[in-house]
Amino acid sequence: MKKDRKEYFKNYYKENKERIQQYYYDNREYKLEKVKKYSENNKERKALYNKKYFEENKEKIILYNKNYFQENKKRLDEYSKIYSEENKDRIKEYQKNYKNNRALNDNLFRLGKNIRTLIYHSFKNNGYKKASKTFEIIGCSFEEFRLYLESKFEPWMNWDNHGLYNGEFNYGWDIDHIIPIISAKNEQDIVKLNHFSNLQPLCSKANRYVKRNIIDDTVCLCCGKKLVNKKYCNDKCRKKYYYMNEKNTTETEEIIDQDIPKEEVDWKDKYIRLYAEMENYKKRHQKDKELLAESLTIKSMEVILDLDNDLSIALKSIKDEELLNGINLIIKKVKDTLKHKGIEEIQVDKYDENIHEVISVIENGENRIGEVISKGYYLNGKIIRYPKVILFK
Repeated sequence: MKKDRKEYFKNYYKENKERIQQYYYDNREYKLEKVKKYSENNKERKALYNKKYFEENKEKIILYNKNYFQENKKRLDEYSKIYSEENKDRIKEYQKNYKNNRALNDNLFRLGKNIRTLIYHSFKNNGYKKASKTFEIIGCSFEEFRLYLESKFEPWMNWDNHGLYNGEFNYGWDIDHIIPIISAKNEQDIVKLNHFSNLQPLCSKANRYVKRNIIDDTVCLCCGKKLVNKKYCNDKCRKKYYYMNEKNTTETEEIIDQDIPKEEVDWKDKYIRLYAEMENYKKRHQKDKELLAESLTIKSMEVILDLDNDLSIALKSIKDEELLNGINLIIKKVKDTLKHKGIEEIQVDKYDENIHEVISVIENGENRIGEVISKGYYLNGKIIRYPKVILFK
């Protein structure tokens, strides 16, 4: 009965299509009001029906929407462009509210938003334009960066107090550059200083008050007078500093020493010491980065090292020539990959107690390495895996 009724209405619509359409256009406002009223009174029922219908006709709906978009692409693009131009403020406000609301509940989204802003301003404030994507500059994905920051958390740090500040220590924390961005001399330096290894979670007060005062309130390189973002207090000091460092004459140095009071010389000495400490810190930081890179290389290549070892063992038991050739090609490719990463196999010729790890000893009077159980490897000349052997003695 239901199918017959449906078929009847379908045929009726085909036969009276023009008349029905004309009736709709003549009574459009009334129809829209009726639909609106019905929707408001049956929200839950309509939502359940739409959900059920979508689940039952998912593929059909997706295919229809895809075809409709392709057939009407130009018209839809034009409409979208017109709508965007006419509703700029409305769209901007909506996007702003959406981002703010999502940032409250999604820590990863908030982290991505904050790090983008931080890096954008680090380029802009130095007169450059950010040309690469944020994850390319920091050298990892946002998820990996989140895990990295969490590994650096102090006990009181968590994602709920990220960005908070009340003038007290250990209340909130910021993402901080270990080597300050102000030390960058060119665009390449800015990119390097924005790498994840130069970023850390730091107490908001230490970052916004203590550290910022140390960086911003420097002293004149010549007379020691306190300055803000300048190297010299005036042109006279600039010339004096030039003569002190470039013109290596006793006469000039004596004149300068007479002009500079003792307490100001102390300021200059303090600044030079601080600069030397910063240079030493940069070197230590570079060394730490190299050790971290080496550690990550070893960790990422462990699976390939195991694969190389397993293939070499499997090679001994294969007799089929075609399969043997195939395995050899794979082993060659694996070795090329390892070589590209700076990893080389330790050649097992003679027994060396400093290199070989003995699994067992067989007394037969031969005094040589009988069998290699597991291969050993070098990374840039340093042993990262010792070869395991059976020793004939």
